[in-house]
Amino acid sequence: MKCPNCINDIPENKKFCGFCGARLERMKAEKIEKVEYLGEEKSAVECKGQEIASPLKSTIQDKLQPPVASETKEIGIEAGTKKPKKKRRLLEIILPLVFVSAVVIAVLLWIRQTNLHLASLNQQPEPTRQTIEVLAYCQDSLGSEVNYVEPINQDQDVILKYGWLAVTEEQIGAYINGSEHAVFLDDVLVSGFEMDPIAEYSGPWPEGWIEDEAGYIVQWKKNIGLLEPGSHYVTYTRMITSEIFDGFDTYLAGDEWTSGCEIIIE
Repeated sequence: MKCPNCINDIPENKKFCGFCGARLERMKAEKIEKVEYLGEEKSAVECKGQEIASPLKSTIQDKLQPPVASETKEIGIEAGTKKPKKKRRLLEIILPLVFVSAVVIAVLLWIRQTNLHLASLNQQPEPTRQTIEVLAYCQDSLGSEVNYVEPINQDQDVILKYGWLAVTEEQIGAYINGSEHAVFLDDVLVSGFEMDPIAEYSGPWPEGWIEDEAGYIVQWKKNIGLLEPGSHYVTYTRMITSEIFDGFDTYLAGDEWTSGCEIIIE
């Protein structure tokens, strides 16, 4: 063992140090007390440190560690079921609306188709009305002037027309380009006459023409529809703007011809 005072090696169980004369038993007792005191103080300090550090440590651990399984499970249930509940409610509202809208549209389409079908069944085609053609310059088929037209049924459409005869197509073309026309019904100008294609003409022929001679004709026509019962007056005016030859007669520029007649509607 060593002497606590001079730190020299001395035999065991000696009461005094042979080197410095220190009393070993007393020094041992003091050392034991000191060691015990230091041990108690150290343990007290450690306990105090543990008491101070434990709340902070637990707080940090609580923040770092994940929540307890039961809490996590409850939170997961709330978080997992809250959003689907909203979606489910929206679907419960939207789906019936979509279904009702589809049904309404289908019903409306069915009603429309049914009405169209019924209308097509009930709609009867209008009967084709009879028509009658009237020469606007009040001549018969042979060119003789008349001052009236045979009475016309009020259910007949009246077609006013005028035309020109010539021996050749070229003479017809010259007339088309070298003449102007005006037709009046009850002093109102009738417009919109449409020209028929040039066609061959085989008679009957006006006075002075050679019988059975081939010729050509051009006509302008206008359907004026139904006329009210009573008397109507037609006036026709033709003016030649350039010299024309129809194969028999020559017409000079400036020549003008007017005629008129009465139409009776019954």
